[in-house]
Amino acid sequence: MAHFLVTPTARNHIRKIISDTRNKWGTAQAVQYRRQLEDGLQHIAAHHHTFHSPLREALADGTAFSLHRVQHHYIAFLAHPRKGVIIVGVFHERMDLPTRLRELQNLAQHEIDALKREIGRLSI
Repeated sequence: MAHFLVTPTARNHIRKIISDTRNKWGTAQAVQYRRQLEDGLQHIAAHHHTFHSPLREALADGTAFSLHRVQHHYIAFLAHPRKGVIIVGVFHERMDLPTRLRELQNLAQHEIDALKREIGRLSI
């Protein structure tokens, strides 16, 4: 099984997405959407090295992040050369992704560094 770690910021993004989904479309839809996001995270961890999308690459230009779309959201992540990926944020497709990703790169660097240290300690 491929591995991924999630920054606290990304975890908060996911919680808000699920909460907003529950409030707007109900619990059943929120559970289903959470499952789809979790499947997307696993897919990124397992297959990130094969992703190629010029549009998504253009959206993340100027940052260290890659993007993968799951339903109406883009998941921003960093690939770790040995042990999976670090999920750094989740953004709705209607957001100004280049701006949000640049903001995230500055704000989440300490979280990313902490997870990189954790990856270094993992014996996966």
